[in-house]
Amino acid sequence: MSDARSELDDLVRRHMEAGFRFAIRLCGSIADAEDLLQEALVRVVQRFAELRDRGAFRTWFFRIILNVARDRYRTGKYDVAGLELAAELEQPGQPEWPVEAAELKELVRRYIQDLPPRQREALILRVYEAMSYEEAAEIMETSPENVRALVSYARRNLAQRLRPYLTGENEDTTDEPERR
Repeated sequence: MSDARSELDDLVRRHMEAGFRFAIRLCGSIADAEDLLQEALVRVVQRFAELRDRGAFRTWFFRIILNVARDRYRTGKYDVAGLELAAELEQPGQPEWPVEAAELKELVRRYIQDLPPRQREALILRVYEAMSYEEAAEIMETSPENVRALVSYARRNLAQRLRPYLTGENEDTTDEPERR
């Protein structure tokens, strides 16, 4: 096996789990995520020689996954869904919450689906993949300031939509998310 192929195998092995998790969060289903990741890996193999800075592999890999997801979304191969997890909002054992944790997770998942695509992407990269604004910006091919703004809009939209449930009003809000 060539040195480049061995290096690629090592890099893919090191970042595969995070890439798969990111793909699931982008498309919302394991089956779609597997297809998306397979297509992304084909592109990775085809373009690995173009990657000059091997230390930037994770960012480059995530950008390819994001671009494949965007391509599939544009061509209607699937609807970009929300996230599987809303752990930061799940507070078991807090009886003062007006909705149960499972209900809240489903609401968060649904409302994240409704976010504009760029807000959803920025939120996933920054919050759920724990990337810096700079890393997320590089993947999204934008500025860190733009990512910061997108995440802020996404959080504001989510908070606005979730407020009735967290305050006990428990009425579904059908307001459209702020588009930016």
